Amino acid sequence: MTMRTMHDRYKSVLPHYRDTPEKRTLKISVLLIMGAILAMVLIAVLTFLLALRGPEEILVPDVTSRDGEQIGLADAMVELQEKGLLAEIQLKHSSSFTKGTIIDQRPRAGAVVKAGRNVLLTVSEGPVVSSVGRYVGKSLSEVEIELQELFASDPRPLIRIRKPVMYVFDDEPAGTILEQSPPPGAEIQEGEVVSLDLVVSRGPQGKRIEVPDLVEQPFEQAMDEMVRVGVPFTFRIRQAESGEQSGVVAEQDPSAGEEIPIDAVVVLTMTEPRRVEPGRTFGSVQVELPRYPVLVDVELRARRGSQARNVLVMRHPGGPLAIPYVIREDEEPVLYINGREWSP
Repeated sequence: MTMRTMHDRYKSVLPHYRDTPEKRTLKISVLLIMGAILAMVLIAVLTFLLALRGPEEILVPDVTSRDGEQIGLADAMVELQEKGLLAEIQLKHSSSFTKGTIIDQRPRAGAVVKAGRNVLLTVSEGPVVSSVGRYVGKSLSEVEIELQELFASDPRPLIRIRKPVMYVFDDEPAGTILEQSPPPGAEIQEGEVVSLDLVVSRGPQGKRIEVPDLVEQPFEQAMDEMVRVGVPFTFRIRQAESGEQSGVVAEQDPSAGEEIPIDAVVVLTMTEPRRVEPGRTFGSVQVELPRYPVLVDVELRARRGSQARNVLVMRHPGGPLAIPYVIREDEEPVLYINGREWSP
């Protein structure tokens, strides 16, 4: 293509001084329309490219605390909004954080997120309780479990039982709470931890129980009888001698007919079973418990996966404890003291 040819083409497209006014106006209008279309295309392309980049990235601020100072919900929401972030709220009881302050946040402070992201704020509803409950008439073990469950998710329990607990002889069953201080209904001030003083019954003074005759009884039957009578016991296990039956009580101390205090422990000597039913196994749980001032609840459970069944439930003053059992081969024995799994 020659220079002259190119020049002629430009003349035919671009305005030229030799063009008539009408033709020049037409060319200018066409060029303006084409320029506007081109500008619109460029703007659309730039907008698309910016959209592909996504929202702006934001550094999540810390809205839970600054130098130990607790942050209120309103202040936290304002700070998040200033950063282009949204607040999502969940409530939780806490005695460590004032009502309306931020306990936790997710994502954590310092995380990099997209603008418009939700930040989950855990907000304190204040303490789960505001006054002291009524504990007189309940057993000490029951109240200990109740308080443990009440403040299970709180690192700072509002109510704690002051130890050691005071024990006195009384006609109420051993372990029953007779008096409490502070009294029921006493208000718990914000930030206060209440020390609960308790007076607990030791049981009637001088009460005695007659020991039943258990010799030659199968060991499981003997245990059922002792539980029925309410006498604490422990076992010793040995091999059966010549002429002796296996799996039965061979000796007992104290002897049958003797009267003993309610917290005395009867020692039963049994012979080891020579055989058990197919699919079952014989064994014994042997532990050294601390000495308790009152009888505590002792449970032996056979656990299989997430399920468990009671093998034995009794009360015991502590000290050496051995409990024989026959359970399924796929079960394991687990000992509980006052409702809690025992661990030395």
